[in-house]
Amino acid sequence: MAYLIGSDQLYKIITEPVSGHVTGFMSIWLFTFIFYGVFAYVREVVCTVICPYGRLQGVLLDNQSLIVAYNAQRGEPRGHLQKKVVDNERGDCIDCGLCVQVCPTGIDIRKGTQLECVNCTACIDSCNEVMLKINKPANLIGFYNQDFIQGQKPFKLSLKAYGYAAVLVVVLFVFSSLIYKRQDVETTVLRASGTLYQVKDDGTVSNLYNAELINKTNKAIKFEFKSQDQQIGLNLSKCQAFYRKKVQHILLSFWLKNHPQ
Repeated sequence: MAYLIGSDQLYKIITEPVSGHVTGFMSIWLFTFIFYGVFAYVREVVCTVICPYGRLQGVLLDNQSLIVAYNAQRGEPRGHLQKKVVDNERGDCIDCGLCVQVCPTGIDIRKGTQLECVNCTACIDSCNEVMLKINKPANLIGFYNQDFIQGQKPFKLSLKAYGYAAVLVVVLFVFSSLIYKRQDVETTVLRASGTLYQVKDDGTVSNLYNAELINKTNKAIKFEFKSQDQQIGLNLSKCQAFYRKKVQHILLSFWLKNHPQ
């Protein structure tokens, strides 16, 4: 909730009397119940239904993508380890199930790449511990691509990988340029809707505009409106300030007095 309204505003809601922040108090309860439901009941459904990471992963992956994968060529056919019994036809996987037990989303990595996989590598660590105990090579589960698992083809960067890298560089360049050009105050001046110019008794022409100033810093900024043309005068008619997401919005209504000459 602090991400939406700012930590300062959330602190005021918590410390000040509830009667002054009834809406904020109810919002805190709403957020609490929502996230409690996510952690207590929804759990891994977030990874398959709500979170877009799994869907995006399925679109971007190909046979050359390095992913957390189970080497089925080496591990199958799996079977439990028996003392004083040597079976050369059996794979290295002893079907202990530790890779499933440690998975935070509850998937079986031995069934292939799945949307729920978040690449936490917990299955790799648990499997390597088992391989060490039974004197088998490590990385039965590791970072592999499908071409390596199926045909032992070495990993190489594909054109898609270079394309993704190029897109990432462009995005970083645009993001850096926006940060570099970022100004402390953003001002928007628009003509007031539904109003026309007015001719005063002294012959001056007045127009009504709305100005909005957004303070992008974390401190108060003093400002002053001035006209570069000495024949144009400014009259402040209304000023309103409010806070949202640590941004100060100042709404101004003022008159532009333009002399006919």
